[in-house]
Amino acid sequence: MPTDPLDLPAYTSFEGMSDCPKWRAALASLNSHLAAALVAENAEVSLNGNLFYAHKDLEFQKKPLLEDYEGKRRNLFKLAQGSSKFLEVGVNGGHSLFLALSANPNLHCIGIDICAQISPTWARVDIYVPAAFEWLAAAFPGRTAFVTGNSLVELPRFVLDNPDEKIDLLHLDGAKDTHLREFLAAQPVLTRGAHVIVDDTNTRPVKQSMQQMLQLKLAQHADAGVLGLETTFGHRVLSVI
Repeated sequence: MPTDPLDLPAYTSFEGMSDCPKWRAALASLNSHLAAALVAENAEVSLNGNLFYAHKDLEFQKKPLLEDYEGKRRNLFKLAQGSSKFLEVGVNGGHSLFLALSANPNLHCIGIDICAQISPTWARVDIYVPAAFEWLAAAFPGRTAFVTGNSLVELPRFVLDNPDEKIDLLHLDGAKDTHLREFLAAQPVLTRGAHVIVDDTNTRPVKQSMQQMLQLKLAQHADAGVLGLETTFGHRVLSVI
């Protein structure tokens, strides 16, 4: 785990970040910290699937980043660069937050995760997600805040406790059947025009939630051309109306 804040350059492009030796070393440090937390509890060294690695890949530390999710990573980089406050539901191993914080040195992030192994088929999120919180807080001091618990309870509580927050980037990447309720809970602190990243839109519950947001005119499809976003499978970006 970093003993000092990360000394990353200000990246102007996704390639500049992903090819940077300092960024690669920081990613290796994050992965090593997650693995060490799992080893310390005699747990399998694997993670739930994320923007970087395949689900429960036992060799994720040695693998290149998932090629299929390159477009998702590029889009997150672009959106993070144009945002100031990022709220993520479903932190997992912290890789999305790591990318976003690296992309924009002025970005502040809030992460919410249940930190519980709801299904026995999951990797040990109860061990490695708190470890991800710990690593990110040390690597990016003063730029992160984390909430442990069920998003359907903790997100409304967070909004009630922080009514003056202004979130301009929201990533819904937790349970597949709660996206609409999470969006509605976050709505009071979302700025007009805030971008909402919706992943796994190829699954029925996520697709249905997104369609309801659109039909209720709570959000609209973001203009990918104006934002410079890539079209990629199972991934959509909305804009709050």
